[in-house]
Amino acid sequence: MTNNNWANAYKLQWLAIDHAVLIIGYGYDKKLKMKYWVIRNSYGPGWGEKGNFKIRRGMNDFGVESDNLIADVILLDQK
Repeated sequence: MTNNNWANAYKLQWLAIDHAVLIIGYGYDKKLKMKYWVIRNSYGPGWGEKGNFKIRRGMNDFGVESDNLIADVILLDQK
């Protein structure tokens, strides 16, 4: 596989989104010298680090920084 084909395959692997997660925090690992996001998965507290995992920040791994959704909840008066 050429470098260009590999890059295209990597970009496409996260385009077929079939799962949602929530970014709940961020940090810096001094040992690894790496910034990271703390992400909550929907699998529950028995998975990963009490239901959370870390992913490199600033690298857009799996499209986490480019393919996201932000929502503002507006409560309507029910009267």
